[in-house]
Amino acid sequence: MSAPPNHLHVGQAVDALRAGKHVVCEKPVATTAADAQLLVDAAESAGRLVTVPSVYRYHPVVRELRSRVATCGFGGRQLLHGSYLQDWLLSPESTSWRVDPAAGGASRVFADIGSHWFDLVEWVAGVRVAELLAETTTTVADRPRARGPTFGNGAPSDAARVTVTTEDALAVVGRTTEGVLVSVTVSRVSAGRKNRLWRTPPQHRSLTNREPQPPSAEGGKFRRRAAAEGQLRRRTVRSPPQRR
Repeated sequence: MSAPPNHLHVGQAVDALRAGKHVVCEKPVATTAADAQLLVDAAESAGRLVTVPSVYRYHPVVRELRSRVATCGFGGRQLLHGSYLQDWLLSPESTSWRVDPAAGGASRVFADIGSHWFDLVEWVAGVRVAELLAETTTTVADRPRARGPTFGNGAPSDAARVTVTTEDALAVVGRTTEGVLVSVTVSRVSAGRKNRLWRTPPQHRSLTNREPQPPSAEGGKFRRRAAAEGQLRRRTVRSPPQRR
């Protein structure tokens, strides 16, 4: 299992492959296309596997939702939309090695948490996003030079400041191979959102994850009344409490 800062993933993974080991690597497996190809070549040469642990797939409610999408016939998908919002880089004094493209890669927010959103939508709904357009923004122009762990006590007050070139937030629109519209907002500068992942993968279900609480799924359908009025009936499914 490899989970150091992103720029170290390929080197450690290649060493393990050459030693005859299978590799479970934190995302991203590489920060450039050239490094990704190097890893593919090393895995093929060694006859070993490299995989990424998309851990959100293993929440019980996520697996339940995927099962229902596959078996219950929810109907055609109208729109796939949602958001993944955090706020731990809202302050101009907050920083992390992830801000440095040399350590984290050219993309920060999309690669780090936007990838979770897209993986869940594709895995639960059984779709593939075929095309997309993204607009990124860097809302904090400079931050202290990163030292220490991601969630530490902040940089020293006298730390040198560096220009930020990776994104703080972005908006994405796209389409699946079936032509269904996809839209998502991803941010690490959204006040009050500690780790809020929300998405609506099939027609009548949505999944919300507000850590530290387990994720919940909410389903709704319209009951037709005699007066042709719609009333939304909802039901919520939650994961069991997690042991600490």
